[in-house]
Amino acid sequence: MDDIKRFVENSTITLPANWSTIWHEHIHANYLAVSVVPETNIVENNTQTPTLTLVNVLSNIGGQTGLWI
Repeated sequence: MDDIKRFVENSTITLPANWSTIWHEHIHANYLAVSVVPETNIVENNTQTPTLTLVNVLSNIGGQTGLWI
């Protein structure tokens, strides 16, 4: 809770005049805490391989060019 208090005090948020006495209630009424928890520790690696290699592309271009010459 003190971390949130320090964050609010160091930010540009305007604070009420009686902040030093009501800071705990003010934080509970006006701020939301969010906890982010990972669903799993499994990491997926997706690897893509080209279906046409450079040699195949050049062969196809040469073959198509041969049809028009």
